[in-house]
Amino acid sequence: MIAETDRDLDAATARAGGISRLVVRAWRGFVVGDSRSDRVAGALALLAAVAFGVFFCVLAADRYLSYHAEAFDMGIEDQMMWSTLHGHLFGITLERRLTTSYFGYHFEPFSLIGPVLYLIYAGPVSLVVFKNVVVSLGAIPAFWLARRHLGSAFAGLTFSLVYLLFPGLEAAQMYDWHAYTLTAPFLLAAFCFLESRRYRWMIVFLALAASTKENSPLDAVPLGMYLFAVRRELKLGSALAAVGLGWFAVGTYLVVPSFNSQGQQWLWNRYGGMGGSPLGALEHFLSNPNLLLAPVPQDPNWHYVALLLAPVAWLTLLSPTALFLMLPALAVNVLTAYYPMHLIETYHYSAHLVPFVLLGAIYGIGTLARRLGWLVEKVASSQLPGARLPFFRTTGNPSPPTPSPSARERGLQGDAILKALPPRLKAPPGEGGGRVDEEGAGDEGNFRDSERTWPLSSGHSPFPSDRGKPVGARQLGAIPHRSGLSRTTGRLVTWALCGAVLVATLVYHHYRGYTPLSGEFVGYPITAHDRLGDRLAQTVAGLAPIDTPLSAQTNLYPHVSHRPNIWMFPEIDTARLIFLDLSTLPNTTGIDEGIHDQVRQVLNSGQFGVVVAEDGYLILERGAPRVPLPDSFFSFARASNPRITHPLDVLFGDKLELLGFDVIPDRDGKVNLRAYWRARAPIQQDLFLTFYITDGHGVLEGAALHREPANYWYPTNRWKPGEIVQVTTYNLPVGRRGEDFGVALGAQPGADPFDTAGRLRPTVLAAPAPLRTPGQGALLEVVTFHNDHDILSEVTSPLVPAAGPDHPLDARFDQGISLRGYSLSESGRSLALRLFWGASGPTSIPYTVFAHLVDGEGRLVAQHDSPPDGGLKSTTAWLKGEVIEDRLTIALPPGVSLAGTHLEIGLYDPVTGRRLAVQQDGKTVDHLTILIHS
Repeated sequence: MIAETDRDLDAATARAGGISRLVVRAWRGFVVGDSRSDRVAGALALLAAVAFGVFFCVLAADRYLSYHAEAFDMGIEDQMMWSTLHGHLFGITLERRLTTSYFGYHFEPFSLIGPVLYLIYAGPVSLVVFKNVVVSLGAIPAFWLARRHLGSAFAGLTFSLVYLLFPGLEAAQMYDWHAYTLTAPFLLAAFCFLESRRYRWMIVFLALAASTKENSPLDAVPLGMYLFAVRRELKLGSALAAVGLGWFAVGTYLVVPSFNSQGQQWLWNRYGGMGGSPLGALEHFLSNPNLLLAPVPQDPNWHYVALLLAPVAWLTLLSPTALFLMLPALAVNVLTAYYPMHLIETYHYSAHLVPFVLLGAIYGIGTLARRLGWLVEKVASSQLPGARLPFFRTTGNPSPPTPSPSARERGLQGDAILKALPPRLKAPPGEGGGRVDEEGAGDEGNFRDSERTWPLSSGHSPFPSDRGKPVGARQLGAIPHRSGLSRTTGRLVTWALCGAVLVATLVYHHYRGYTPLSGEFVGYPITAHDRLGDRLAQTVAGLAPIDTPLSAQTNLYPHVSHRPNIWMFPEIDTARLIFLDLSTLPNTTGIDEGIHDQVRQVLNSGQFGVVVAEDGYLILERGAPRVPLPDSFFSFARASNPRITHPLDVLFGDKLELLGFDVIPDRDGKVNLRAYWRARAPIQQDLFLTFYITDGHGVLEGAALHREPANYWYPTNRWKPGEIVQVTTYNLPVGRRGEDFGVALGAQPGADPFDTAGRLRPTVLAAPAPLRTPGQGALLEVVTFHNDHDILSEVTSPLVPAAGPDHPLDARFDQGISLRGYSLSESGRSLALRLFWGASGPTSIPYTVFAHLVDGEGRLVAQHDSPPDGGLKSTTAWLKGEVIEDRLTIALPPGVSLAGTHLEIGLYDPVTGRRLAVQQDGKTVDHLTILIHS
């Protein structure tokens, strides 16, 4: 049972010993407050920390177990831990031409915790679990800091939630193992110990933070300067700054260059090659001042900072102290020319900045609350001439203003208040009230600068003070010269600003977060294919001794990296075994361009033979006999009884059928598709099943230039009639942020997606909504997305347009086509014509629409011939009951008058020129006549 009173806690603490005593004292400092609301808020913050910790442990582990982690960085980090555990300190072989030690990349002494974890469970799962547990516990110091400075349990709970929901931190929690991520909880804990003047523990947590990366010790430099100049801790401040600077210099200029063949150039390359030294960097910036504002041209620094501070409503800008402490960490990211370090919610680079952002927001709220409270007090005491309070009203005669007490009187009043406090709010024996300065603030607690916050804390220090050291009057709520009115206003402002920060965090998290509260949320289900990969990874380990050289593709690398010699495919070198999963090997432009061709070259070289080939996985062994790929290898391309989320029935040509597709969501406005195809009869051609990107209105913007894995390894001429083949895209090139885009499918012979000669024209037999046909009717746009700040939502076209024709008709053509009406207007030297076609279903022939302007003598004056809607609504894709709005523009020749002219409208076969018959005035004709009224 949780003790409800201080007396119960004191008794429990006296009975407990060792770790139990620490737990009881920590519980007392964290959860127990002045009221039930303090205890409830503290319990909720703890519950949130535990819930988020469990959630991200599971989600990050699933990401690894579903083969989404890659060689950079999970593979290299896992091999480093395993190598250290087996006697090769920080050993790696991923880029052995640069370095064979992780210290050649980064100086991270804290990563020595990894081999200890591997004694419990040797694998990346132990790393991600440990990281997410520690990071989630950072919500506790976030709670302490906010409650202490803002005097509100609600503020403490708010900032614990802001910390947990911060997308930049969640990205670091998800992205593999990086010790650098742990700077967030370590720095928050250091700030708490700084507040309670427990400098030894502060130094411990600063040292832990400094050990996570070579640039982390720089955080101690401004903190030491603050201690030196503001706290007057001359020895501690100067020593802290000197040690931090020295540690940074040793890691950056001595350790990393000595382990890397490129020396200092390895680190300075991320900063545009800035001279290799601080003086060289200064000269570099003086000669290139634009780099200070935009080292990454497509993402200027102001944009990066604005996004970084957005989750706290930019209140950090109100705290010069926090901004000063933040400078080194911020400079590391904003001065780099390495674009990934500007991606706040993708990698781990921004986690280091989260503690400073939160600290600044807490002080920013305190500053506003104190200033507004002071303003209200001045107005209430009529010290501002003519001022009134529109939101307060008094009855009867107003009381005369109370004169402001002197400093001595304030001190006496403070003593009286301390004596009058109930026992649970008094300081423990030996921890009497501290000196009260002229602002009424004790010399314990807050950073003593112009940002002393108000209203006051709840009365409990987050950490028990050292014996004999005062807690301070400020912690007990003793600012007696504040009026009740100003305190009330301060509390209201504090609550309102905390609520605004929480709303800002939730809104930002909706767009960029990693939990199900976000529209960007992506899960990582573990499939049977993934479990097969685990079994084959064990097979690889059993095929050859542990020291046998191995080459593995990027997403398999972290699952076989417990060996001293491993390459990343396509590098083979001396590898005896090659481990591949061709079903997930991207075949895109850039680093993976043509990689499937390289696999085929290896298979055809005769140097490697197939040992295992199953469901897209390949294990090749040097010197093994060459054999053809068995049928079991192609099972990754086949789908038996699939649950298609977007069913269709579309016939490409007369043999190839599209059954539908699944949308595979991704982050950052990206998406992939899995299309389901079926052969109605044997297909003799090897067709390129292409994926195109449109602008959301059917206009082509790009295409996947290479075959996807299933289309590459299981070509259409091998398909059996009736079997369903699934073709999945990887890294589909999608549209830009804030713009709509669509995905279209096509089928054609040849390897050029823009060669239109042999495209198979689609005929839509069934679809849930109207579809467009880009490429002059030879492609099918199956889905359109609206991109709202990288959150994608599907856009469905209506079956009937919202606006109807100005002139209704009921003209019936052959093939079940009818003209429901038209709208006509003259614009400059052209006629704008809108035709509203009604469909009873698709046609077998893609008819062309014609609109001819004919004068009174029957002469053709002007014309417009094109497939419906410029080819985007081919008649072969019309659905039953659909109304197609067809927009045409007829250019008028100079000097032509519309008087006495009429329009002849109809459809014809573009190959034979045969027109469709239509009934008009009881006669069968080959066009419909529309008179033009001036």
